[in-house]
Amino acid sequence: MKQPYIGRVIREFRLELNLTQEQLANYLGVSWLTVNRWENHHSQPSPLAIKQIDKMLSSNKELNQELLDKSLMNKD
Repeated sequence: MKQPYIGRVIREFRLELNLTQEQLANYLGVSWLTVNRWENHHSQPSPLAIKQIDKMLSSNKELNQELLDKSLMNKD
């Protein structure tokens, strides 16, 4: 998965859940700055963070599909 793609998915996911970067960061056990770096394509989340994000998405199948569709439509 390309880095810009995953950053876009994380941002869309966070916004759809009406979470701030700080709120998502607290859930994942990282700093808000880390979430910001992911979303702005300066770094990638660790495998553990990706697993936690996947777990959140898996709990909401409709949101998961909606975000996937949006991200694929906007893929560079």
